[in-house]
Amino acid sequence: TSVLKAGHVIISKTTEEGTTFKPMPLNSGGTAYGSLPAGYSYVGVLKATIPVSDPRAAIVTIGQINGAASPFPITSGIKTGLPRIEFLYV
Repeated sequence: TSVLKAGHVIISKTTEEGTTFKPMPLNSGGTAYGSLPAGYSYVGVLKATIPVSDPRAAIVTIGQINGAASPFPITSGIKTGLPRIEFLYV
C-alpha cells in the first residue's frame, strides 16, 4: 500500500546500531495483525495516516484509543504489550 493508516500498531527493536521502528506485521491474508517478531516490543499506535515514502510519524504511547477505529482488530497481546494505552470499544 502507499499509506500506513492511523491506528496501526507500531513496534521497535533496539540493537547496538540503534532503535528500529516499524509497523506491526499482518497475517498472511492481510486481514489482522500477525505475531510479534522475535526481539521486537510494542511501542504505541500511529496517530495519523502517513505515506510509506515519508515515514515520519507521531506515535501515541499513553492515553485512550478508539479500538473500533483501528484498521485491524486489537488483540489481547497488544493490550498487554501497551499497558499505558486504554483501548476503548474493543
